[in-house]
Amino acid sequence: MKQEIIELWKQVNRAGIDNLIAFLEISDFFTAPCSTQYHLAVPGGLAIHSMNVYKLLKHKVKIFNLNIPHETIIICGLGHDLCKIEYYKIDEEPASAKQIDYLKNLAGPLLFLNYKRQGITKAWASKLIEAHKNGGEIPDKENAYVVDDKFPFGHGEKSVSILQNYIQLTTSEKLAIRWHMVAFDAGIHFNYPSGYAFREAAGREPLVTLLFTADFEASQILEAEK
Repeated sequence: MKQEIIELWKQVNRAGIDNLIAFLEISDFFTAPCSTQYHLAVPGGLAIHSMNVYKLLKHKVKIFNLNIPHETIIICGLGHDLCKIEYYKIDEEPASAKQIDYLKNLAGPLLFLNYKRQGITKAWASKLIEAHKNGGEIPDKENAYVVDDKFPFGHGEKSVSILQNYIQLTTSEKLAIRWHMVAFDAGIHFNYPSGYAFREAAGREPLVTLLFTADFEASQILEAEK
C-alpha cells in the first residue's frame, strides 16, 4: 500500500512533489488511523482510506466521462485528508477506580488479573464491562485513539494548507478538498458562513461533488464495520 501510494504521487508533475512525498514518508501518514472510532480506527487506516477515495474518484470521473486530469484525481483522492497527519494519539488514559471496581466484580478475580497484567485503559475497560454485562465476546486490547490537533485550522482547509506548503493546487482542487466534508458541515444550511460558498463551488466544479461523494461512500460503505 505504501509503495503504491508513493508511486501514484510520483505521477504528479508539479514543482515540490518530491518534498511532499518526503514529508509523507517522515510523517505518520502511513501509520495513522483514519478516525478515533467511526471508520478504519486502526494503524494505517488513513492510508487505506485515502487509497479507497482515490479509486472511487477515478471510477466516477471515468463513468461520467469528465475531462479531469489524472494528477488532479491523485491529489484530491490521496491528499484530501492530509489534515489527519499528526492528528491522533494513542489513548493511554488509565481506567477509573469506579471502572476497575465494577470490572473486577463482573469478571471475577482470575480474569481481572489477566486484564490487569495487560494494563487496563479507560477505553478498554468500557469495552470489557460492556462485553461482560451483555455476555458478548471479550475484546482483545487494542489501541484506542483520541484527537490531539496540533494545528487547529479546520478539516478541508487544513488539507489544502498542508498540500500548498509543497505543491501549487488548481482552483478546482482547492474547492474540492475544502468542501469534501460538506455532509458534516452544519454551516451549509445557512447562506452565511458556508451555504452560499459551498453551492457556488459545487455549481462551478463537478470535482467538488465527485470528491465529497467518493469520501462519503468510502467511509460509509467500503469501510463500514459489518
